[in-house]
Amino acid sequence: GTVYDILRKAEFFKEFRVSFDKKRKGNQES
Repeated sequence: GTVYDILRKAEFFKEFRVSFDKKRKGNQES
């Protein structure tokens, strides 16, 4: 419940979204 925990989760979620977007775009191209 600390600010650090929240920031860490936010970073993880951001990375997850970036990789997800890359997969989606890759599927559309091919």
